[in-house]
Amino acid sequence: MSLLLESIESRETPQEHPGTFDARFSRYRSLLVFIARHILGDEAWVEEAMRNCQRSYSGGQRKFNAEGAFRSWLLRVLINEALAVRMSRQEQIAELPPERKKLEATYSC
Repeated sequence: MSLLLESIESRETPQEHPGTFDARFSRYRSLLVFIARHILGDEAWVEEAMRNCQRSYSGGQRKFNAEGAFRSWLLRVLINEALAVRMSRQEQIAELPPERKKLEATYSC
């Protein structure tokens, strides 16, 4: 497992400021990693999707009245980022010569 994912999974929710960015994001961190792994399978792709999700979240923080609305929004951001990563990687593989496509296909699953 990569260092980024280890640090993502091992972080505990900061208790002193429950409304801060880190507290709200880390509350759902393990769920986000689980979903990204399910969609992508590859740890490097999961890292990329998590970074993109965190970047999207930090750039577009919104006010949510209910925690459920925030969680739903954050999960949707992650799913969109994971699908974008997967499409990007598949396009890169499609541009490879045929002999490299077979090699990449065996290692990406």
